[in-house]
Amino acid sequence: MKLRNTESYYGLVAQFLHWSVVLLILIQYGLVLIFGDMPLGLEKIAWIVRHKAVGMTVLALACIRLTWRLFNPAPPLPSHMKPYERWGAHASHALLYILIFSIPLSGWVMSSLAGIPVSYFGLFDIPVLTSPDKSLVEASKQVHFWLNSLLAVVASLHIGAAFYHHGFKQDEVLVRMLPGVLMRRDKP
Repeated sequence: MKLRNTESYYGLVAQFLHWSVVLLILIQYGLVLIFGDMPLGLEKIAWIVRHKAVGMTVLALACIRLTWRLFNPAPPLPSHMKPYERWGAHASHALLYILIFSIPLSGWVMSSLAGIPVSYFGLFDIPVLTSPDKSLVEASKQVHFWLNSLLAVVASLHIGAAFYHHGFKQDEVLVRMLPGVLMRRDKP
């Protein structure tokens, strides 16, 4: 059981950070489904406050994940991959990182523009990023929405590519990020 990445597999830290962010993003989409059509009131506001706190958690984990990756490089892509496949893999990973940072930041900006502080699960308030400007709130909502829509598309492509590699290419691209695979592979 290795904490760091190897030449063939992601280590436990990378796997934990990856799957934690995935789970929290799925929770985020679920929270929006819960409060999206609610009339504005205390119940909706309570759900939105949770949504914002989870978003800040995603942002914090993304910072940790990027730092970990800078000091602990990902395993190289399989040598049989064509140049356009390599480019697509690198481009989609870069776009996923950009989105995982920009979506919580856009939500934070939206709250700041609305003059509403972001409470971190009632423990403390996260400082606002900008002074309130009600005229930009709607535009910031649209940016947040479209970034989330793009994330859904890029994540779907990422998942599809992983299953393509597993089912058709029959290589290790998918399994090297699956929890438990590393532990089985490390046994003598």
